[in-house]
Amino acid sequence: APTPAQGRAGRPSLAGDSEDAASLRPVRGRVIDAASGRPVAGAWVAWRLPPPELIARLLPQAQPGDPGISDADGLFVLERLPGDLPLGDTVFAVAPGYGPAAGPASLGEVVLALPPPSSLELVLEPPPPPGEAPAQVRLEFLDDDPSAEAVAASLPTWGDERGRYLLEQLRPGLYRLAVDPQVAGARARTFRLQPGEHLRLPIARAPRAEFVAILNRPPTTGAGSDRAAEPLGLALVDRETSARYELELDASGAFRGEVPVARYALLLLEGRSERAIPGVFAPGEGLRLEPPERGVPVGLELREGAQPLVAADLGLVRLDQPFGDLIALSAEPEAPGRYPTEVQPGRYALFAGSSLLCELDLPRPAGAPALEVQRGRVELEFLLPDGLRPEERVRGSLSLIPQALLRARPDLEERFAAAKLPFSVGRDARRLSWPLGSAGLYRLVGESDLGPLDATLQLRPGQGAEVRLP
Repeated sequence: APTPAQGRAGRPSLAGDSEDAASLRPVRGRVIDAASGRPVAGAWVAWRLPPPELIARLLPQAQPGDPGISDADGLFVLERLPGDLPLGDTVFAVAPGYGPAAGPASLGEVVLALPPPSSLELVLEPPPPPGEAPAQVRLEFLDDDPSAEAVAASLPTWGDERGRYLLEQLRPGLYRLAVDPQVAGARARTFRLQPGEHLRLPIARAPRAEFVAILNRPPTTGAGSDRAAEPLGLALVDRETSARYELELDASGAFRGEVPVARYALLLLEGRSERAIPGVFAPGEGLRLEPPERGVPVGLELREGAQPLVAADLGLVRLDQPFGDLIALSAEPEAPGRYPTEVQPGRYALFAGSSLLCELDLPRPAGAPALEVQRGRVELEFLLPDGLRPEERVRGSLSLIPQALLRARPDLEERFAAAKLPFSVGRDARRLSWPLGSAGLYRLVGESDLGPLDATLQLRPGQGAEVRLP
């Protein structure tokens, strides 16, 4: 992101200075109001449209007349530094109360006309009750535009009024809006904002009903079970949206809570493990549930190289049925590398954290040798924006999630995505090494100074892959 330098008067400058700047022709021009034609003072003119959070942090420090900042007559001077030359021919302007503008960096006077901003009002109908957590909202700009990277926004939680959120200073164009499916029950919708428009969008709140279920008999503690250390719980997973709700066993021995009306898969939570209860369920009538069968005792012996594999974040996810079991593995204290558990026969993925180690069928044949796990690494090379200066860095964090795990248990995306690795890249260092257990298709999610990261990559240990920054 652009970094402010010190201007000639010691004030923050958003354009930067250099000993070579005097030998390069600066870009001069005016910033005007597109509707009235009047000059706009205090506008920031830059070679790249900065992210919204940087505008909010740095623009209030600027003074009219600073390099790159328009004065009372709307006039600006944007110095051309040697590092700016590859940027070529486009300059951008932003100012409070306007949408951003872009124009060619010609040798003559550049006129940048700031359009009136649009605004968006989201109204949840009916409003949520006081005890409900605020909705999460995401707004993404879809138009093909050189300044699009600056307007993709991840909104805060629902506003203070709980049923209303107002977002101002939006540029006109096509947007995608996604509201937390646990509140709205829908995935996303698109709409177009016209210049100067105030658009009011009603968001239909998903109808809700009480869910009550009683477990007929508690499951017995089996090999590898850690449920004794944790309270028993129940997870409801919307089979259409994968929204997830968790209920604890109350004093009456029931799982009770209000959830959106939908068709659910049920998972019995035993500590860090989750076992599927067969069937499709809906709120309304009280349910009597049979606990899931624990299956066949299995003693997994895991090795890496010539040594026993010892890790605290190992687990199994069943792949051959939707919303299948997730079984946390714990090693025997007296036998490192041996992990006893109980499984229903089927196809499973063995994972550590969010890293897929291998796929296997369980139970394994009698007398099968120890399972050899081979973990490698993949080199991620970041494709940096053209306008990034040699001294600038882009920071953020990311996670790689195997698509095999997400296909089986899409409700676990947030859990797998929580294992993020921080990064800091620039012209001098553009690569990041990531541990990878198995080849396959991976979902890359994260955030950076320039915006959110979201991509699908085909990865193999020992090879590299490119990551394009926003």
